[in-house]
Amino acid sequence: MDEQKREQEQDRESMVEMGRRDGSGGLSPNDHLSMMLELCKPESMGMIRRWVSALMLVPEGERAGVVRAVEKQIVEEFGS
Repeated sequence: MDEQKREQEQDRESMVEMGRRDGSGGLSPNDHLSMMLELCKPESMGMIRRWVSALMLVPEGERAGVVRAVEKQIVEEFGS
């Protein structure tokens, strides 16, 4: 349970950091809604399946770190 709480806190910090990069200081509820709607598009389903399949190849204890590293790289390269 402690590991899960730690990962949730890291996820929260990561989302706040993404917001700081665009100058907003954090993601708004509308930002989260926009992200969820984007993921619900039919063309996104294949991408989601591929990402999850690839992530399942990573040992369970290392998945959160892989997600953080990929997220960081994406934000650095494509963030506003």
